[in-house]
Amino acid sequence: MVSFDVAKKMAEDAVKAGEIIRYAVRTSEKFGLCIEVESDSGWNPDPWWQEINDHESSTESHHWH
Repeated sequence: MVSFDVAKKMAEDAVKAGEIIRYAVRTSEKFGLCIEVESDSGWNPDPWWQEINDHESSTESHHWH
């Protein structure tokens, strides 16, 4: 488990490197700030920030980058 800041930096670097299309910061009631990424294979939880796979109990607030 990495910190939010580290996960966000990794997502930013992945966008610059062309590894993912974009990422979003999402607010989850259960986990707080989270990061998810979109890649060529679709929309997935960010593999570096794993505690965000509980969509049912979250309040989604996407901020695309």
